[in-house]
Amino acid sequence: PKPQNPAVLTNHFKMDLVDPQTRQKLIDSIVEADSKFPVIDRHFKYGTAGFRTLAADLSRVCFRVGLLVAFKAKLTTRIGVMITASHNHKDDNGVKIVECDGHMLDQAWEGFAEDLINAKDLGAYLLEFDDSPQRMSHGFLESVFMQVSFVQVCLGMDNRESSPGLLNAI
Repeated sequence: PKPQNPAVLTNHFKMDLVDPQTRQKLIDSIVEADSKFPVIDRHFKYGTAGFRTLAADLSRVCFRVGLLVAFKAKLTTRIGVMITASHNHKDDNGVKIVECDGHMLDQAWEGFAEDLINAKDLGAYLLEFDDSPQRMSHGFLESVFMQVSFVQVCLGMDNRESSPGLLNAI
């Protein structure tokens, strides 16, 4: 058989399969929903306790965690989110991501989580991530906006007064 052109092979394995207009509409709708949450002027860090701070400052974080777990669930089929601050002050709360096997969020995803949560321009960040090699390093062979047939996100919360509102933001 005649050898194929390497460019053809590369294009053969590029599986974006989401047309640019559809992707942009999805990003625009995400940005519009994100804009409904207050902007908190601080940098959020993800650690063993997840994202944790005053509950009043977490609604946008929770919305963006919802994006993160939707992306991650496309790769693992299942993922979980827990709204809890355990033994912290009653005004605090937190959001923790739980892998499908019950372990904490894979450390390789913590940087992505922080970048997504702290992005000043969410639309530009999502577009840049989807077009970057970083997308593939996180396991996405195709666009993160590609439809999948089944994902399951399990949600949980403690009994703090702020937990239902934060859960709804996801």
